[in-house]
Amino acid sequence: MFPISEEMGHPPERADCMIKEYHTPATIEEAVSIKGRFASLASFLAGGTQVNAKAFPRSPEHVISLERLALTDVRVTQTEWIIGACCTIQQLIEAADVPDCVRTAARHMINRNIRNMATIGGELAGNQSCGSLIPVLVALEATVDVAAGGATDTIPAGQYLTDEREDLITHVRIPKSDPPRSVAVEKHSLTANDPAIITAAVSLTKDGNVITAPIIAVGGVAKHVIRLQAVEEELQGKPLPARETIERSVADHVSPAADIRGSVEFKRYLAGVLVANTILGACQQEGW
Repeated sequence: MFPISEEMGHPPERADCMIKEYHTPATIEEAVSIKGRFASLASFLAGGTQVNAKAFPRSPEHVISLERLALTDVRVTQTEWIIGACCTIQQLIEAADVPDCVRTAARHMINRNIRNMATIGGELAGNQSCGSLIPVLVALEATVDVAAGGATDTIPAGQYLTDEREDLITHVRIPKSDPPRSVAVEKHSLTANDPAIITAAVSLTKDGNVITAPIIAVGGVAKHVIRLQAVEEELQGKPLPARETIERSVADHVSPAADIRGSVEFKRYLAGVLVANTILGACQQEGW
């Protein structure tokens, strides 16, 4: 499920290695302790769709299974959705208690065989350039509970990605916004079974006839999924611009790399189209 290398047109090279030990901790504390002991030589293992892939950027000698940690729960409170990090993508699709936009983005992930194994925590921890589920989580201002150093902390999902952290994610939290935000998601791939080339998600509200608090997240245009804060600032407090204006602005603020699936120009154009689609789709939900 790894995308083709942006620079070389094939999966990135990694040092040959052999997994020497498979750990099955019974508690979060034990899992974190093992990771601390072996540091970069160890990786957490949930569904295995990324750690087992040839293109996985690290070469772990130790894998730490999360199977016994009971992190598959989905809960809803008055203020947020709380999703266990080992909840599979297919479970998200079938769950009644998650936002519709999350289920839509989850369906964008390759095929059911992968979705039955891949997890929401693994999607974030894998931190791919073009994750299917990551943009909508960023657009929804999701946070992650991470366990490290004997403590649990809650940080924005976008920060986890930017910092390229390897801490254990235990839960993903999606806040319920007040007023509710309108959200739209898009992806473009060559085939239904091909990883997406570009993914996009937008959330926003409106005040009268102007856009307020837009969040734009795009995958496939950088090392990891990013927010287009410059474009957000251009939209904030203004009426909905023409599609062409949005497309040009997005293309001016992304820097994708060429590979065998598309040139820089094509990816810039595609990012502009997908972001424009999501902005227009979200505004349509607001009655525009």
